[in-house]
Amino acid sequence: MVVRCFEDPNVTHVEGNPDPARDIEIIGIELGLADLATLTKRLDKLDREARSNPKVRLSSTPPRTS
Repeated sequence: MVVRCFEDPNVTHVEGNPDPARDIEIIGIELGLADLATLTKRLDKLDREARSNPKVRLSSTPPRTS
């Protein structure tokens, strides 16, 4: 990850001014949310596939534990 920690009047910053610690935190949150959206979309697709295909449904069922 690369963040800018210098001011340049020719480059705008969405938060107004560069703050590396804040920018790293924002990037980390945005990447985590993007990962969550990707996983949610994938789980929805697998759920639809399992509902329409009994073979997938049986192979994707987690084993029962006592």
